[in-house]
Amino acid sequence: MAGVDHHTVKRYVQLREQGRVYRPWIAEPALWPQWDWGEGPRIGGRRTSLWCAWLAWSRFRVVIPVFD
Repeated sequence: MAGVDHHTVKRYVQLREQGRVYRPWIAEPALWPQWDWGEGPRIGGRRTSLWCAWLAWSRFRVVIPVFD
């Protein structure tokens, strides 16, 4: 590293020795809903789709039928 300031090299070595800190992603309750669409039954001859939503930490689910 010819021509590089001594302080820059020293700081680079310090950072390299520290390595990377592993911080796992932690989902916070109520902030990350999940949802999915599914094919529903025919109602009055019309096709329906089912929209299902839930929170990963909750036992409650929401299912809403939607006409195409």
